[in-house]
Amino acid sequence: MSKYLVTSALPYANGPIHLGHIAGAYLPADIFVRFKRLCGDNVVFICGTDEHGVPITIRAEQEKVSPKEIVDRYHNEIKESFKKLRIEFDNFSGTSREKHHYTISQQFFLNLYNNGYITTKEEEQFFCENENRFLPDRYIEGECPHCHYEKARGDQCDKCGKLLNPIELINPYCSICKSKPILKKTKHWYLQLQKFENKLKEWLKSKKNWKDNVVNFVLGWIEKEGLKDRAITRDLDWGIPVPL
Repeated sequence: MSKYLVTSALPYANGPIHLGHIAGAYLPADIFVRFKRLCGDNVVFICGTDEHGVPITIRAEQEKVSPKEIVDRYHNEIKESFKKLRIEFDNFSGTSREKHHYTISQQFFLNLYNNGYITTKEEEQFFCENENRFLPDRYIEGECPHCHYEKARGDQCDKCGKLLNPIELINPYCSICKSKPILKKTKHWYLQLQKFENKLKEWLKSKKNWKDNVVNFVLGWIEKEGLKDRAITRDLDWGIPVPL
């Protein structure tokens, strides 16, 4: 008998799940779990709601309630949807509900920091004078510099899929009040992904049981664009505090 730990992508607790979520992430996992259990394997199936980040705080501000009220409401709604679909998890939790999630996340951060994989950078980011706040990720919108989609977000363009730095946007505006932001200095912690690039490529090439098109797609992406440092902190008060 083999042992399996199976999880799916955590749905954001900022709205109900829809058929695309089910078909893309949860139904395939549920089928795999049922199959393995029929084979007599020991399977633990876990999931939960992603309850931190900009999508949560934006929804809370739109509805003029606290982030906790948003995640509590949609956590229960999503959990009930899975129940109706008979997708049954051995544990279904949420990232703001378990104290050990904070402890493990902060420990993970410190391990990376102490081993030289996290660095700080002071840089200019958009700041809304009307809202008196920095504008991370989805708080800033504008025209994509690559495909010129006019409603690209500060972290990614939903039309062409390119990852973006907010200052790359053309004619940026605050997604809350629609005003033009200014640039202001702030400090953030970055994961130095380029330090993992060669090891990741070696690991991918060792996966002889993977489909060639999958391996080649990922390798091509890494070799074409390279792994770039990625900010792992935000100017928000809803999340896990940086343990420094």
